[in-house]
Amino acid sequence: MVRGRWGINPENRLRHTLYMPDMRMIIKTGGKIARFGSEFFTFGNSTFGKCVKLLKSQQLLSSICQWNPKQPFLLLVDNKTEKRNFHRDKNENQVLYAFLTVTTEIRTSEFEHVPVLFDEAVSSLGLEKNRPITVIDATLGLGGHASEIVKRLPEKSTFVGFDRDRTNLEQAKNRVLCENETAIRSKGLRLEFVESDFRKLKEKLSDLGISRIDSILYDLGVSSAHYDDGERGFSFRFDGPLDMRFNRTDDSPTAADFLARASEPEILRVLRDYGEEPKAFFIAKAVVETRKAYSLKTTGDFLKLIEEASFDPKSKTRAFQAIRIAVNDEFGSIEDSLRQAVELLRPEGRLSVITFHSLEDRLVKTVFKEFERDVPDELTGMPIVKALLKKAHKKPIEPNPEEVKNNPRSRSAKLRVCEKIRTTSD
Repeated sequence: MVRGRWGINPENRLRHTLYMPDMRMIIKTGGKIARFGSEFFTFGNSTFGKCVKLLKSQQLLSSICQWNPKQPFLLLVDNKTEKRNFHRDKNENQVLYAFLTVTTEIRTSEFEHVPVLFDEAVSSLGLEKNRPITVIDATLGLGGHASEIVKRLPEKSTFVGFDRDRTNLEQAKNRVLCENETAIRSKGLRLEFVESDFRKLKEKLSDLGISRIDSILYDLGVSSAHYDDGERGFSFRFDGPLDMRFNRTDDSPTAADFLARASEPEILRVLRDYGEEPKAFFIAKAVVETRKAYSLKTTGDFLKLIEEASFDPKSKTRAFQAIRIAVNDEFGSIEDSLRQAVELLRPEGRLSVITFHSLEDRLVKTVFKEFERDVPDELTGMPIVKALLKKAHKKPIEPNPEEVKNNPRSRSAKLRVCEKIRTTSD
């Protein structure tokens, strides 16, 4: 069941959730849009019966299940489950908002997903301004942070979201637009969605006519949607193609390509530098020996090789992480983008970064430190170049115990926040 926070309801006033075989309909009072996959229809003031009639006329119900209006459905009312003959309940007939999706097309995780350090990250951006501001979400993911950011933006502000995964970008765009339809229109907000690696931050913003920004958020690592999709090859929990690319629309090498072509020293370096893998030598050697007999094409092939080369159960996690980072040049992209972000920020602008493992965090910390220090003169010791950034918090922010309990993947997360002191030209 979908409980708590729901992706398409901005005020979080979800009251009525109706479940039917092989499909899910979510109903709320006070809206007027129905979504079918990626298609949108407007009902206006419609009763439930008229909604169903419209759905049937579009052949969206009949192709999914034989719907019987007299059948009792499982109804979630204010988080309490009960059975009800919906067609007989006149109090529920004034339905203004319906959302329909086929479970095989859009996974439940799309609605259950709540970003790590959600409130802390959005609050860290300093959105409470009395003027229009420009805010960047460099890692849209499924749009959780982005939607809340847009909701809090002052009038006439600009929001730009980046993601190099086209699927994520489209889902995030739909979510942000649906959840904030009223706010976007009433506040006159400008929203832009860019399919690009955040490594091209400055270039893409320039294309949009943006030369300065007020806040930027990075939520690094791999989203739950990536890990839970066996076809992407990010997780050893599923046997799928050994891909691991964030952007599958270009011709960049996959993880299978990397393992087929890289030399043994290169594989060894990647496993050590990006995975801190103690058994890197044995795994690298096994890759080179195995590919003489057959190609490593699936996550199952690579998992079997790792388990045979190392008795350490954690080796598979570290090895998959290392190859993923290498395939996407994640660390190169992070460093390049952070430097561009510092340059683009206005004074008092905020730079917030969520990391999920020690290597990521170490890189972000190193880049931040470089801009937090004065550069002294070698002879006099007096500062000749003043610091550009200062820490907004003494220590990185970490998830509270309740969040870790509800979402174990958040346990290693850290949020680092810096504030711009001056422009690079000062």
